[in-house]
Amino acid sequence: MWPAELASPNLPAVCLKTGQPAAGYHTLKLVPPDLWVLTLLLGPFFVPGVKARIPFARRPVTVLSSLMLVRVLTSMLTAACLIAAYFVPNAPRTLLFIAVLLSAGVTYSSYILYFLRVRVGEVYRGSTGESWVRLHPVHPNFVAAVEAWRPTRSGDA
Repeated sequence: MWPAELASPNLPAVCLKTGQPAAGYHTLKLVPPDLWVLTLLLGPFFVPGVKARIPFARRPVTVLSSLMLVRVLTSMLTAACLIAAYFVPNAPRTLLFIAVLLSAGVTYSSYILYFLRVRVGEVYRGSTGESWVRLHPVHPNFVAAVEAWRPTRSGDA
């Protein structure tokens, strides 16, 4: 698929993974296949890629949203414990540092699980510099919906 198709707000509402009607869209960054380890270690902000709005059914959307929520909440807990350990007088520093380590571990674990769940494609660049995206695993219903959508899309242009 072309990156412009994945960014389109009119992409068919069929789940990429299950083929069921989509309950929502999840925006993610697809990266080249040789940079996925770097993306896992540094996060998607420092790696070039393509933003995509991927349609998912209710369960995948719920799982991805839950993992993001866990990551955000445990990140805030980590920061709060660090601040308390350094700035609150007579604070139990050992317990706070243990809480920091545990919450940071949960934060990174939820990030790894999120990353593995959301890794649905790679970006490739042709010799002309134009990007294209290879999605995987793709349900046949999603492929059929996109193929049916393409002629209507080219007719609008």
